[in-house]
Amino acid sequence: MKVKDLGFFGKYVSVDAEDPVSEAAKEMVQHRALDVMVVDESKKVVGIITYRKILEEVVAKGLDSSKVKSKEAVSTNFMTISAEDDVMDAILKYTRFQIEVGSDIPGLIVLAGGKFAGVIPIADMYAAASPQALYQYSMMK
Repeated sequence: MKVKDLGFFGKYVSVDAEDPVSEAAKEMVQHRALDVMVVDESKKVVGIITYRKILEEVVAKGLDSSKVKSKEAVSTNFMTISAEDDVMDAILKYTRFQIEVGSDIPGLIVLAGGKFAGVIPIADMYAAASPQALYQYSMMK
């Protein structure tokens, strides 16, 4: 099964890289999102703003969230996959990435044709794969 077959990843919340962090926070609250994609004018992902990043990069430093640009408060430690990737391959890549590098982003950035197509939570990918299939697949690699 390919990532694109899951169909969950098309929905996401995003802000422009030049938007203030306060706008990203408003979007997070309005959409009940844990994170917001920060994209440039060509829709390329610059990074991801999480609640934690807002706390670390703005609140804890006593900065004004209406004056800090979103691109200045992003996490850039994330992994991308193609919509054409196999779900099992994507799960294994994500697991290796978390072990080797680590990330505060609980999901994968999905690219279609090299462009940002959305985000898929790793939990949704695990739910799509049965435990037996995961085990068998991991033993083959």
